[in-house]
Amino acid sequence: MFDDLVDATTGTRGAGALSSWSRVENAACACRVATMAAMLDEAYALSGSADRDQWCLDDFDAVAAHIGAAQNITPGAASHQLLVAIALHERFPRVAAVFAEGLITHALVKTVVQRGALVIDPDALRALDHLLAQAFGDWEPRSVDKTEKAIDFFVGQVDPQAVRRAETKARGRSVEVHIEEDGSGLATVLATLFAHDAKVFEARLKNLAATVCPADPRTADQLRADAYGAIGNGTDRMACLCGNDDCAAIDGEKPPLFDKPLRDLTLTEVMTPTPGRFAKLRPAASTGGQFLPGAVACRAAIGATITQVVHPGQAPPENRYRPSKKLADFIRCRDMTCRFPGCRVPASQTDVDHTIPWPHGPTAASNLKCICRRHHLLKTFWGGENCWRERQLDDGTVIWTAPDGREYITTPGSRLLFPELSAPTATITTTGRPVPHTAGLAMPRRKVTRVEGHVRAIHRERNANEQSVGEDGPGP
Repeated sequence: MFDDLVDATTGTRGAGALSSWSRVENAACACRVATMAAMLDEAYALSGSADRDQWCLDDFDAVAAHIGAAQNITPGAASHQLLVAIALHERFPRVAAVFAEGLITHALVKTVVQRGALVIDPDALRALDHLLAQAFGDWEPRSVDKTEKAIDFFVGQVDPQAVRRAETKARGRSVEVHIEEDGSGLATVLATLFAHDAKVFEARLKNLAATVCPADPRTADQLRADAYGAIGNGTDRMACLCGNDDCAAIDGEKPPLFDKPLRDLTLTEVMTPTPGRFAKLRPAASTGGQFLPGAVACRAAIGATITQVVHPGQAPPENRYRPSKKLADFIRCRDMTCRFPGCRVPASQTDVDHTIPWPHGPTAASNLKCICRRHHLLKTFWGGENCWRERQLDDGTVIWTAPDGREYITTPGSRLLFPELSAPTATITTTGRPVPHTAGLAMPRRKVTRVEGHVRAIHRERNANEQSVGEDGPGP
């Protein structure tokens, strides 16, 4: 089918070519989704153990990690794609067939999976799959809202209690942090809170903004924005930027912007600003890899505890399992994020891991890397000769080998802005033969399996729908 769609594009141009290639794109996406579902089926067949269902990092997580590495996407995005793939091919085979023909988009498929998630009766599910597949034959363009309502109409026909009711404002409360990708060093925060919490938070912002003197050059809005940073760093005062030694906001000494050391910022050079302009400045970056212009970095560094990052050069390994703070600081600043392919967990929230396990592998920069707890468990319990393997080069490059033999290379996150941190360190030598990663260890376990948790969540929402139908009538 896919090859036929590609062949159909031959000789087309303009709008005709655009339509043909859009269908090819949809069909290719369907092949990608089907491959994910097949990968999970194969993993279940190979594991042969129901015990893994209660592992903290189960078969699903292991396959999601492989999907994330293959597509260079985050674990969250990979898990979401895998969930859609499973639901589509287990619950909506006819919709999957329409998708394979390129007649519908992946966005529509995701909506079908999400809006039909509460249908649990097999007969009702088959009926819904048939109705949707039939309707998609002449499906016209719709907005997201109208698409959801149209699918809800079909869900209501087969199972009224499975219609996902509109969430109340309280259930929809959330906080979104969008970090700008334009190199400005700015971010946008959008939040929906309970009114009483919002009032308390607003008062906190005002109180923090009032800790600077009247000569501070920032506007009221800028002060309130900067107060977010003070709250995030757990302080009760803001640094005044008036520049006066006899500042009224200072009782004998300049108040720090941060009471705690600033551990999520990498600065290889911070210059003191001169009146009216900044001196020579280098960019900075957070340990999550986010770029910060030099001017923004200087502002963030006011009053902060600055820790010097020291490249270990050709220094010999440390004779201990846990690296010293000096060495650990270097590893986190060099790596910036988790070193598993596609993972963006900030280095400040990761483990410093031995690539070759201690004591066979030394505690040295060439054998240490940052890895988040999820991928640390993956390496430990899903590693081995035919599973995930890794090797590390002297410049911090890590080469991962997946269970299927494909290699994925990750380089230190600091390499672009701070290449000096990737200068080669001392080549390591191993001692003896490494023992299996799992020797003497046990995988943390879930209280309930993934499937059990999913079933409970569905029944809770269906019960809430049943009560809603009783109170407000049968409509969605």
